[in-house]
Amino acid sequence: NDINLKIGLDPVAYIGDSQGIDAIHIKQGSSKQMIFRCLDANEIILTPQVSPSGNSISFIVDGGNNTRSIHLLGPIVETQGRWSAKDSILSVVRGGAWPSVSEDGNLYLAMPSQQTIELKKASDVYRFSAGEFIRLSQNAGATKHIWPMLNPAGNQILYRKVPIVDGSLDQQAEALSIIMDLTTFKADSHFVNQNVYLEQWTHNGSILYSYNLNTVSNMRVYALYDPITRESREIYRNESRQAKLSMDSKYLASIRPVPAGSAEFDIIISDLEKGSEFNLTQSRNQSESLVGWIKVKTLSD
Repeated sequence: NDINLKIGLDPVAYIGDSQGIDAIHIKQGSSKQMIFRCLDANEIILTPQVSPSGNSISFIVDGGNNTRSIHLLGPIVETQGRWSAKDSILSVVRGGAWPSVSEDGNLYLAMPSQQTIELKKASDVYRFSAGEFIRLSQNAGATKHIWPMLNPAGNQILYRKVPIVDGSLDQQAEALSIIMDLTTFKADSHFVNQNVYLEQWTHNGSILYSYNLNTVSNMRVYALYDPITRESREIYRNESRQAKLSMDSKYLASIRPVPAGSAEFDIIISDLEKGSEFNLTQSRNQSESLVGWIKVKTLSD
């Protein structure tokens, strides 16, 4: 259980159950602590993202009736072996998802128009700054702009443009990804007509993405994509459903069924250089949802 402490791994944050209520936990070795908990069982935590610095988490809390509050949890600090973080509500929206907060305090998220809220209608990427939502993407058709993610430098945003067919998302109908420069607003297309899942923008400027091999075992391939050369390199494959790279890109945290084929999932840490791995959460009768790797500040920082 303490292997990640011995090899100096950062803690991992994940969504788990706390007496029937959604909560965010941090786990490092045998140490585990809850740092956020919803008010009741009617609330659920959606689309969390770790900030580029790794020191805060932005996420949505859905309280029902399509009312969603945008939370920023951070900075995450450690005091005498205990983790804590301030929870701030940045705004309340309808239909918003994938909030991402830059180091200068700007919020980016995907959401439909707040004037005519119909979830099956088109959605765009917005920036929330100085109390105002500013639309960045220009949606000219029946598509959803989803999964917005800031690069580590905070000067580019990556999002997925997915067509809506018969009222639902169709990943294979002319889907593509957009990288937008937040200074010039120039937009370039990537992953055109590919059925990919955007996982993470890594600290060396590459993009972690995945795709399903459509096998009976739900085998998923994870690869790194260089947006400059447009070349990809496979780094991992297994029966899993989500993954995040450590900041040095040496370790991959993924959600895997334990045992294989089970309906219950644990977070597995894989050493990509040595090929070894261990079960971080080792929970029973509970399925976690991965948030990401955390950089905790201590009082001496």
